[in-house]
Amino acid sequence: MTHQGSSRIGSAAEAEGGAAPERRCPRCDAPSHPDRLLCGACGADLAGDDLAVEVATVPPAPAARPRWRRRGFQVVGALVVTAAAVVVALTLAGLGPFAGGTDAPPPVVAPDDLDDEGAVRLSDVATLTTRGPENGRSFDAAALVDDDPATAWHADGVRRPAGAHEVVDLYLATPAWVTALVVTNGDQASPAEYAAAGRIAAGDLHLDGGVSYEVVFLDLGTGAQIVELPEPVLTTTLRLEITDAFPGERGDDPAVAGIDVRGHAADDEAATLAEERSRSHSAAGGVAVEVR
Repeated sequence: MTHQGSSRIGSAAEAEGGAAPERRCPRCDAPSHPDRLLCGACGADLAGDDLAVEVATVPPAPAARPRWRRRGFQVVGALVVTAAAVVVALTLAGLGPFAGGTDAPPPVVAPDDLDDEGAVRLSDVATLTTRGPENGRSFDAAALVDDDPATAWHADGVRRPAGAHEVVDLYLATPAWVTALVVTNGDQASPAEYAAAGRIAAGDLHLDGGVSYEVVFLDLGTGAQIVELPEPVLTTTLRLEITDAFPGERGDDPAVAGIDVRGHAADDEAATLAEERSRSHSAAGGVAVEVR
């Protein structure tokens, strides 16, 4: 399927543009760009200060007109800064929002002998809307996956169709057992840009096979937050449907500085199964077309 405004991306090495490494992974000692959050070789956390966010399963629901509103997320700062938020793991949902009116396939249980968890390479990214360039900065979807926290994607509520939630679609280069999503929330180019733009407050994370999770984010300033899944999910695509946002000084439309996917590579048998499931129950659903 063709996506207007989608951005083809390459490997982490290509994204870094051959810059001299200034940071080494604590797990595998591989060199990484100083601004990277995850090791490009093994996916380990380079910063060591990621925060977990709350995750729960969510049943399918009809689309409703989004209302960006101020959330009453009052978090005790000292507790959250010193300890990750508790991840709430519930059972998988039975139906997905993109099941096309048919029952979703049964959940697939991950094998016990998965390879080491690492960064999952992406082939493409697409969003429903994108804010136009301004003051020499571009806010296209490519900024989500360029490993540069100084760049950011911005949604544009003026271009978003009535009744639609903003979405971010991530396409995996090869099928994988996804275990986590690392989100650098907001525009982190500067403290002023962070305060000006909105940030994701809550959303539904969809994966192939009708698997969905409700995710609640924290609004604690710069840094990455980890969305850890209760168990690995076999998928070829992911969709983050943004259902609520923390308002910024300039407006409520959210911005995101970066997204990384963690997981395990699928073997040939699992990859074949993943492709079959994606043909009838893809998380992307085919509506992530940028509105111009």
